[in-house]
Amino acid sequence: MTARSARMSLLLALFAAATAAHAQARSVYVTPYPLASACGEALVDAGAAAGPAKDVDTLVPAFALSGALRKNRTRDAVVLMPLDLYMDGAGHPLSAAVEPFAFRDVAHFAAFARSALFEEWSGNLAKVHGVRLLALAFWSQTYVAARKPLAEPGDFAGVSLAGVYGTWFAPLGSKVIPMPEMDMPVAAGKGIVDGAVLPLGMIEALALQRVLRFVHEQPVAISSLGFFLSDAAYASLARTEQERLANAARKAAERCSAALFEKDAKAYGALKAAGVEFVQADTAALAAAVRSGRRAMAARQGWRRTDLERLQAVR
Repeated sequence: MTARSARMSLLLALFAAATAAHAQARSVYVTPYPLASACGEALVDAGAAAGPAKDVDTLVPAFALSGALRKNRTRDAVVLMPLDLYMDGAGHPLSAAVEPFAFRDVAHFAAFARSALFEEWSGNLAKVHGVRLLALAFWSQTYVAARKPLAEPGDFAGVSLAGVYGTWFAPLGSKVIPMPEMDMPVAAGKGIVDGAVLPLGMIEALALQRVLRFVHEQPVAISSLGFFLSDAAYASLARTEQERLANAARKAAERCSAALFEKDAKAYGALKAAGVEFVQADTAALAAAVRSGRRAMAARQGWRRTDLERLQAVR
């Protein structure tokens, strides 16, 4: 063998080794939200994936990500995306976890994320969809902000609400006005809308508190970020590697949850300092009234009343 052919053989061997190592490395793909990217980095730091986290557009458009997971087109990547984005039209009991008033508070959400019920539903998701939900992280809390206190179901009649989540209150007689979030401050200032249903941090970021001075003390929904993996990729791992990956995902979710909840806590403090009045609403009455108008949605999403009752029984 000549020196040239020897060098070529060595280069080919190194290339093959590098290719094999890359194939074994697990990537992280996230929906294009900065906070999701931070959670992806937490997953990398926990040792469950090779960094850095990548924007999902390098893999598949965000709107098609659920289908890509189910068709195993995400390969061995851990995919981070909001749970409600995945569960939209999923026809699965886990959809109960994205409903308004599903959780009492953040402690209830945290208990569910590490509960036997979560393990049961995520295991069933793997069987039905071929998608493994490794862990859930706290994402945000959604609140009602308005010009006047909206404490009882009757208070919502005739009130115009901005934001897609405003549709939750349509059964109470609210008028929903769809618009981009960036248009809401002007719309609120001009009296086009009476309120908005948004994550707490977004209320502060848009400075809506300048006009919408009343905010519910309790969130109407708690959103979460799912750590997803194709079940085919999960099944290809040895049992010890499956356990290592699941543990790392849970640790990353806990770290991510703490960081995102801290952001919400700071937003709450900033709104309180700005003179916002936090209203003690009749959450039970609001939840019952909202759910009365979501029976068709429950059927489409695939959860039953008993699923929601099991979720709310988690302690």
